Amino acid sequence: MIWNQVPFLRILSPFILGIWLSQILPGHTAAAFWFTAAACLAFVLSSALKVFQLSFRYQWVYGVLLNVFVCGFGYALTSSHSSLTDNAHFSKYILEGQQGVFVEVLKPVAIKEKSVQVHVEVRQVYNGADWSKTLGRAIIYLEKDTSSRKLEVGDQCIAIVNLEEIQKPRNPGAFDYAKYLSRSDIFYSAYASAKAWKLVAQPKEFNLLRSLNSLKVSLQQSMVDRGVTEEAHAVISALTLGDKNELSPELKTAYSKAGVLHILAVSGLHVGIIYLVLSYLFFFLKNFKNGALLKAVCIILLLWGYAMLTGMSPSVARASTMFSFVIVGSSLKRYTNIYNTLCVSAFFLLLIQPLSLYNVGFLLSYTAVFGIVLIYPIAYGFVKPNNWLSKKIWALVSVSLAAQIATFPLSLYYFHQFPNYFLLANLIVVPLAIGIMYMSLICFVLLPMPLLADPLAKVLNYVVEGLNLFVRWIETLPFSVADGIDISKIEVLLIYMSIGFCIAFITSLRKLYLYLGLFALLSLALYQVAEQRVIKDQHQLVVYNISNHSCFDVINSTTSLLTLDSSLVSDQRTLGFATENHWRQIGIEVHKQVTIEGMEGRQNAGIISVIRGHRVLYPIGEVEFTAVAKVNVDILILSRRCRSSIEQLVERFDIGLIILDSSISGYRLAALVEGCVQTSIPYHNVAEDGAFVREF
Repeated sequence: MIWNQVPFLRILSPFILGIWLSQILPGHTAAAFWFTAAACLAFVLSSALKVFQLSFRYQWVYGVLLNVFVCGFGYALTSSHSSLTDNAHFSKYILEGQQGVFVEVLKPVAIKEKSVQVHVEVRQVYNGADWSKTLGRAIIYLEKDTSSRKLEVGDQCIAIVNLEEIQKPRNPGAFDYAKYLSRSDIFYSAYASAKAWKLVAQPKEFNLLRSLNSLKVSLQQSMVDRGVTEEAHAVISALTLGDKNELSPELKTAYSKAGVLHILAVSGLHVGIIYLVLSYLFFFLKNFKNGALLKAVCIILLLWGYAMLTGMSPSVARASTMFSFVIVGSSLKRYTNIYNTLCVSAFFLLLIQPLSLYNVGFLLSYTAVFGIVLIYPIAYGFVKPNNWLSKKIWALVSVSLAAQIATFPLSLYYFHQFPNYFLLANLIVVPLAIGIMYMSLICFVLLPMPLLADPLAKVLNYVVEGLNLFVRWIETLPFSVADGIDISKIEVLLIYMSIGFCIAFITSLRKLYLYLGLFALLSLALYQVAEQRVIKDQHQLVVYNISNHSCFDVINSTTSLLTLDSSLVSDQRTLGFATENHWRQIGIEVHKQVTIEGMEGRQNAGIISVIRGHRVLYPIGEVEFTAVAKVNVDILILSRRCRSSIEQLVERFDIGLIILDSSISGYRLAALVEGCVQTSIPYHNVAEDGAFVREF
């Protein structure tokens, strides 16, 4: 693969660089704009005046100017993508507490465990006197009832809500939901009870997204009406219509651990099936004048209709874009380089939504396709099957292997697990998924004919239930998944370098690539050795933010000593949500727990820890102390169990820092904060500032 064969890579690379720079060096939009304009002007003038065309030696200047222009354009486009800086953004008008907002539903609602999630555009805000026109997206969680479930795209509502900024992670290692949503231009959320909102208008004119969503709901309901079980219905909805709302967490986990979760996300496989079906249906158009072009237009329109029907995820958008270019090239009888097509589709999608670059689905989708295109021919060539069946089996194995090799570094980085039986699972699941896809499409078409649709729906139900049974069986196999894996971005880069140089060596047999691949592997090994040395020598104090609970951790090397409320011992879900990501990141292997309740009721009770000479005290009850000199305490952790005031504590201890844990609330918390301010003692309020982490 060289520049001449993939010319659009020259455009895509600096464009991606510009997007990346906008995130690591934000706030320079004006400078990027003028820099881009200058590069563009220099390029145009030098081309018009033929400044560099006289000497081949200076031809590279055109390339530099073009790269600077595209990079700056990527930076400026990404920086201007956020509506938060717009003076009309609703955040400039919201008041403290509850206020009225006029909103429009942007996406189909998502049914959550305790609420209905609605993505909205805030059109107007009531400031106490009148309504102000605004813009900006938000998420409103509505009380789950019949009315909230029935909301559709384009519906307009009035709600009384308290729009608040989405909180950043409150514990170390936690998923940054605020950053994730900010890349979709969403920064605020709110909750509304059933009485706090009202549907006031529905779109009168034709709304394509609303119509497609109604069609999706109708198709889903048709499966239920024909006796398809709840779990089978959830899989069919996800696999064919892109709706994963009904999948249970347990079933998602089973598919993930089996290494086949990708079939439940509409992607190239599904779009490819739709393409084949449409190509067959429109075969007759080739007999007409300009029939090839008409066929291409029909198929492209229907492919994008399907993409919108399924929610326009990054994977389906990528596949639809790629197929569109392939279809156009085929209709014009033009050869299209698959790598160039991939680059064009990526550029097209990033042009619309630059921050898709940070979307896990976008990254995995493109990485998987690049891997299949690049690695599949190599993997398939290792074995020479001698009959039709063995060829098909080895082709499927080769595709699964190629996709897994290409995506496993990203999967380890984002999901921290590796499915060990992915080859076995994909060998059965992928053909079944293709069959289910075809059967579902046929069933949808036959809906007006119950005599045909009903028996087919029953067969489809049995096939899907069989698929689920197989996936669960894979999950129960010994060592089905290697989990708890944590790798850094540097390790991801080194793994990809190793893979890339290995592929280059296999295809070219040049020893240089072999040496570079071995060097990358050696660098990875040395990095991990250095990382383990840091872990072995680590000492930390962590006070976690768990609402209405006390929980702090003394970490020594790979051992965690967790001191916590006894109620958290029985609530492993809440405890794990706060602690497990951090433990995995810092390599904790041994977990010990001590409950606080055993210390309550005693006089002068408290928990003392000494970490590398630093004294940490967690007092319980009323602190009584009769020594002549004050006791030095580097860190004092206060909870609802400590009944002493800051003034009383200062009389008894020489305090370096006070930690107010998340079990304290209301008047007591305000009094302690006031005491810290008056005595000029540094403090950290866990409930407000998030978890406290100190390295020693």
